[in-house]
Amino acid sequence: MATAKWEQATAEAPGRVLLGDEVGDGAYDPTVADNWVIAGIGGGAIANTEIILEGNPNARVTMVGTAAPWVLHNDSQYLAMRRQYDAELGGNGRLVTVPNQRLGAVETVRTPDGGVRLKARDVEGDAYVACLGRVARLPQAADTLDAWARQQGGQVKGELLFDRSEQYLGYRLHFQAGDRQHTVDVTGAASRMLPGNVFSEKDMARLAVVDRRTAPPESGNVAAGFMATALQGSHLAKHRAEQSGNAPTARTGTTPPAAGTGSTPVAGAGSTPVAGAGTNPIAGAARLQSGRRPSGPGNAPGTGPAGGGPATPPRLPKPPQPGGGGGPAR
Repeated sequence: MATAKWEQATAEAPGRVLLGDEVGDGAYDPTVADNWVIAGIGGGAIANTEIILEGNPNARVTMVGTAAPWVLHNDSQYLAMRRQYDAELGGNGRLVTVPNQRLGAVETVRTPDGGVRLKARDVEGDAYVACLGRVARLPQAADTLDAWARQQGGQVKGELLFDRSEQYLGYRLHFQAGDRQHTVDVTGAASRMLPGNVFSEKDMARLAVVDRRTAPPESGNVAAGFMATALQGSHLAKHRAEQSGNAPTARTGTTPPAAGTGSTPVAGAGSTPVAGAGTNPIAGAARLQSGRRPSGPGNAPGTGPAGGGPATPPRLPKPPQPGGGGGPAR
């Protein structure tokens, strides 16, 4: 039922019924509507709210859902956003939150002039963004290898990677079909989302414990955020330096593949890290916005202002969010 209603809504209001990932990736038009409804109040929903509000100065956003996770109330950037946009904290009123609501499927409402509005519970808007959670998946960069292995009747295996100090370095994927194998290491924010069709529940539970220790809620950080990603990158660089340029031999957290399918790629296969650099899940994603700055003098990452001023850091896209950027309710 929810899927059918989602498909109906997307057909009746093209460009105005979106997944959270589409907003985070900039694959939408922020000016398609001024009155937005976001289904969900998690990290992904809040990041998308800031993207929309900064991308369209006339936009007003209503978030509808249960409640913001505790970690966000310890996040200075989330509080800064609310102080800017939420009237309850002295903001300009462009953001309204309707908590304690259990959402169902998206609804469509016909207007007297024949138009279509979108509805979440009792809240209507001219555009709708679903941020209700979705199953973790492989990074898009690995899609081609995944399709190759499965179409050839092969298999995809995964293993968690740790250094000798038990620091989490990411995960490794083995794509194998016949006598050919490709190995990919996934690091950064993407490595915090284990695809359920590759990893076991035991692996996911183990990583959840690691994540809580890496970024406890009291810190205001999340495991897919900048701080944890920077630490992981540091540990990974140290680990690779210790390997003296040899193939990575980090201790794995799952049963290794069968003989002949180990972590060392077969000749010609290569071991390819997948980009997964993370950033803050709230404001970091909003810095991308949908109106991407064109490249040119002063706009390239790392290019500073004239006169030898400080360099401008690159603007990073939103990392994957647990429970954020999701699809229609089910």
